[in-house]
Amino acid sequence: MSTLSAVRKWLAGFSSNYWIIVVTFSIFHFSFRGSWTYYYNYIVALGATEAIVGVVSAINSIAFAISQIPGGYLADTIGRKRLVVSMTWLIAFINFMVACAPSWETLLLISIIDGIVRAYIPALRALLQDSLSNDVRARGLMLSTALPTIISVPAPWIAGYIISMFSDPILGYRTVFLMAFVFSIVAAILRLKLRETLEKLALKKIDLRLICKYIINAFNHIRITWRELTLATKQALLAMVVLTLAQGMYMPYLIRIATARALFSDAEWGIIMSISLVISTMLSFSIMPIADRISRRCLVLLGSIIMSVGLLIFYNYTSLLTLHMVSQLLFRDISFLGLIVGLSMVFAGFSLISGGYGSFIAETTRLELRGELMALDNLISTMGIAIGSFIASLIYICIYETMLIICAMLVIAFGTLSQIIMRIKKLN
Repeated sequence: MSTLSAVRKWLAGFSSNYWIIVVTFSIFHFSFRGSWTYYYNYIVALGATEAIVGVVSAINSIAFAISQIPGGYLADTIGRKRLVVSMTWLIAFINFMVACAPSWETLLLISIIDGIVRAYIPALRALLQDSLSNDVRARGLMLSTALPTIISVPAPWIAGYIISMFSDPILGYRTVFLMAFVFSIVAAILRLKLRETLEKLALKKIDLRLICKYIINAFNHIRITWRELTLATKQALLAMVVLTLAQGMYMPYLIRIATARALFSDAEWGIIMSISLVISTMLSFSIMPIADRISRRCLVLLGSIIMSVGLLIFYNYTSLLTLHMVSQLLFRDISFLGLIVGLSMVFAGFSLISGGYGSFIAETTRLELRGELMALDNLISTMGIAIGSFIASLIYICIYETMLIICAMLVIAFGTLSQIIMRIKKLN
């Protein structure tokens, strides 16, 4: 069999719906990596303190978490496509609002709006899951992460270069967010071509009053949905809090550690991000062909180990640089490489975790409940991120590097819990 034939056979299980989602994921990833990578530096440039960085992240996460309950319910009652398409347009305009923000207080307000608008995420995730059959699900989920990552590889470097062209970095940050706005508009147009997977809802007539009624019902119905989930699914959802606590702690501050503490420029951070994305994607692709032949819990364990080691490497090399400020040039090159290795492992590890965990919870849940399942997953996970960000905002100034050790320990704890929970052998 020729290589081309093998590739065609490998891709045969993926629907057109799946590819539209992946292509728009790729567009959003490119724009996200090129703009939101520098978001926390943008906040500080507009006058915020280091503690405010964590607070903004936490508040955005809380708004996002609350929106997931009605978002998941609407996905299962009015249909996936309607919610995804309408909210994607709003996301595009949020990028425009961020670009024009006059102060960090405005960004804080926009972050709340952003969190609420992302109520469509459960619908998008359910649409993705619905568009995959069980025999290609794990590699499909991994591909939906890896391919957009490949496309977005040059984005941080390009954005960092653009920002460095301006004497005032704020103008640079505004420019890359305006570019993100344009990319988002393109993605919104493409998503008009999506096909509704809950066909009985495709022609259902809705109005504002009905939507408001559904939103109110959502908060009551979420308890019913929770009771209908399998025990293994519930345990997996709760275990994810451990991982997301770690994510909430490190996500807002990796760029701050690299640029404010280790004194790398925005352009250098962009290079670190781009190279890390290349390496992590290569690692993910190397495992992807056998992903569906590996048990879900083994994927999660492997991802947890890789991710935790990556955090420890990132910690070690930022420490090496900041502890030797007098002879910084001597340690700069090796630290640069260390950050790339560490960040690559964090990205690759999370990709493996997402493939294993996402497949597990989807395959242990009925199709008609997956929208609300994704809402519950987002709700629980994002509350973990919010708590982690609040904790980080309090301790970052005092123990900014040791914080990464705590994160690595939490990731390992999650990997261990997953081995206990994901023992189910026959999936639904």
